[in-house]
Amino acid sequence: MFCIFAQRIEMSFIELNTTLDKASVERKVKDWERRIDSLYKEIGQWLNGTEYELRVSPNVKFELYEEPMDRFDLKPVKLDIGTIYRGKHFAGKIAPFGLWVIGANGALELNTTIGSHKIVDRAQPFAKPIWRIVERNGFSGELKSFNKTALLSILRAEDLKIR
Repeated sequence: MFCIFAQRIEMSFIELNTTLDKASVERKVKDWERRIDSLYKEIGQWLNGTEYELRVSPNVKFELYEEPMDRFDLKPVKLDIGTIYRGKHFAGKIAPFGLWVIGANGALELNTTIGSHKIVDRAQPFAKPIWRIVERNGFSGELKSFNKTALLSILRAEDLKIR
């Protein structure tokens, strides 16, 4: 965790020294909010007709406040967290992890009771997202497409471990 945090801070300083100003930071944060909302809608569609359901609670939020936001005196932004249920039972949680992440245009974390997976956007800033997932605990591992098949595979593996 410390290494990832250090990388995020290092990236912030690199970007601040070369390209960022207050307006670009605000624009990037708004874009991140939009991409997260769109991803949750897409996941909801993927899960429609399956045994799973994604719920986004208006009361449970992740507070985004990274160094570039602080540098330009921007206020923290509250981002949605999605919880996946199988019937009434918890199956997983998807929460934002960070926006300024080396090698990604933002990252989220999918947590289940058997593991943690990073979901990253590999697209260039402000482009259509290219969602990828690093399965199992952290940023090390193979990047795979994050799609309905990948998500259901993780959730169903979770179900098999519980039974």
